[in-house]
Amino acid sequence: MSFGPKPIDEKTRFESKIDKSGPIWNGTPCWIWIGTTHKNGYGLFDRKTDGVWRKYWAHRVSFEFHKRILVPGDTVDHLCNNTHCVNPSHLDAVPTGENSRRSPRTQSGKNIRKTHCPQGHPYSGDNLFFDQGKRKCRECVRLKNRLADAKRRSLRNSAVGGP
Repeated sequence: MSFGPKPIDEKTRFESKIDKSGPIWNGTPCWIWIGTTHKNGYGLFDRKTDGVWRKYWAHRVSFEFHKRILVPGDTVDHLCNNTHCVNPSHLDAVPTGENSRRSPRTQSGKNIRKTHCPQGHPYSGDNLFFDQGKRKCRECVRLKNRLADAKRRSLRNSAVGGP
């Protein structure tokens, strides 16, 4: 004798929380998560693990249902830049640093796409060098050093009463 509704499998329950008619990206629609969301915009899905209900990121669950099990260190990148999307063809497993570099929202993502320094000099060729892992503009550093040298000379000359 059974009571209550027949339990549905986890994948069916997951897919009942998706609207597959979202905006088009790269020829396919975003699958919009219509279930519970976190305040950061990412979907949340409840799964029973070891007899305990826990919340999991919906895009990670979708990736694992449709592509492969994630390994430690994997971050799921939304190629469509839509945090509500769970379409597996819009998701890619990458290391955390790569995900940050790809993102239009992170500072590292914004910086990596800059091709010129704030003064308009190119970040390329002989004008580009790295200092403690950061890109630097050789022309701007030269100008800064010239100004600092001129200031030191001026201070030195005024201290000794020179011209």
